[in-house]
Amino acid sequence: MSTYTYKARTSTGALREGNIIADSADSARSKLQRQSLRVFFIEEDKEKIWKEGTVHIQSIELMMMTRQLSTMVKAGVPILTAVKSLQKQIGNPGLADVLKKVELLISGGKTLSQALSAYPEIFNDLYVNVVIAGEAGGVLPEVLQRLATLIERDHEIMTEVKGALRYPTYVTLALVGAFLFLVNIVVPKFTTMFLRFKLDLPIPTRILIFLSTTMKSYWWAYLLGGIALYLGFHSFKKSSYGANLLARIQLKLPVVGELIIKFNMARFANLMSTLIRSGVPVLNCIDIIKKTVTNQVIEAEFLKVRSRIESGAPIHEYMEESPVFPAMLTQMVQIGEESGSLDEMLATVADHFEMETRYTVKALTSLIEPLMTVVMGIMVLGLALGIFMPMWEMTKATKG
Repeated sequence: MSTYTYKARTSTGALREGNIIADSADSARSKLQRQSLRVFFIEEDKEKIWKEGTVHIQSIELMMMTRQLSTMVKAGVPILTAVKSLQKQIGNPGLADVLKKVELLISGGKTLSQALSAYPEIFNDLYVNVVIAGEAGGVLPEVLQRLATLIERDHEIMTEVKGALRYPTYVTLALVGAFLFLVNIVVPKFTTMFLRFKLDLPIPTRILIFLSTTMKSYWWAYLLGGIALYLGFHSFKKSSYGANLLARIQLKLPVVGELIIKFNMARFANLMSTLIRSGVPVLNCIDIIKKTVTNQVIEAEFLKVRSRIESGAPIHEYMEESPVFPAMLTQMVQIGEESGSLDEMLATVADHFEMETRYTVKALTSLIEPLMTVVMGIMVLGLALGIFMPMWEMTKATKG
C-alpha cells in the first residue's frame, strides 16, 4: 500500500486536501469519488511509502497503546479522534506512523478492526479478532482492556524466561572469547619453549598446540566450517523433519521440556479465556492460539483438539488422551465446559500455570549456574594441564 496526497472539491465547491492510503492512484481516486469528492490532483507521497517489516515495536509499547485507546473509547471519544490523539502520545515514530495510516483508513470508511488488519506484522490475528468481537458486541473498551492485560502478562512471563537464558548465553560467549584468546595469544608463546626442550608432550598440550597452529594457518577453514555448520543447522531446523525432531527433543529435556509445556499451557489458557470472554467462536480461538505456540509438537496437538471439536466432541476429550496437556488443565476445561463457565476456569488455570512457569524458570536458573561452573572448571583444568604439565617436565629436566 502507498500514501497518496490529494486535492479535491466537495459538492459545494469547498477545497479538501489530505492523504489517503490505497493500492494505486486509481484506487485512491475511486475511494475519494465515493465520498462525493471531485479530485483534480492526486500524487503518491514518495516519503510515506509503507514498507512491510520496517516497524519494530516492543510488546510493552503495544500494551500501553491499547490501554490508552481503551480509556479514550470508554470515555466516549470517537475512534477516529482517539487514534489521532494516540499518534501524539506514542514515543515510537514507526508505531505513530502506522497509527496515522490507520487513521486514514478509518476516515476512508474502514472499521477499526479492518484498519488494524492492514498491518498484521504489528496487529496479529489475536489482536484483530478480539477487536472484531468487541465491535460486534458493542463492548470495545472492555475487550481492549482485556487485550492490554493479556499482552502485559505475556510480556512479563516472556521477560522472565529470556532472563533465565541470558546468563548461560553471556557465560558461553565469555568462555569462547577466553578460549580463543588463550589458544591464539598465550599458547604460541609456550609452544616455542616446549619444542626447544624436545619434551614428550602430554595429550592436552598436543591438542592445544594443534588448535593453535591450525587456527593460525587455516583460520579461514574454521570460519567457513562455522558458517557451514550454522547454515546447515538453520536449514535443518526450518525443514519439517528437523523442526519436528528438535521440538520432540526439547520436550524430553529435563526442566526445559517442563518449562516449554507450562509456558505454552499458561499462554493457551490466558488467550482462550480472553477470546471466549470477547465472544470469539471456539474454533477461531484454536486457530489463533496455535499460531502463538512455541513448539511444533504442541501445535500439532492443538490441531488434533480442533479436529475433535469440529466433529462435535468437547474440548477436553482429546486433551485427556494427549500426553502434552497436563491433567489439571484437562480437568479444569472439563469442569468449565460442564458448568458453562469455561472462560473463568481457564483464567484460574492460567494463573496457576503462570506461577508454575515462574517456579520452573527459577529451577532452571539454579540448575544452569552450577552446570556452567562445571563446564568452566573443565575448560580451565584442560588449559592448565596443557600448559603446566610440560612445565613440570621442564623443571624436572633442569634439576636433573
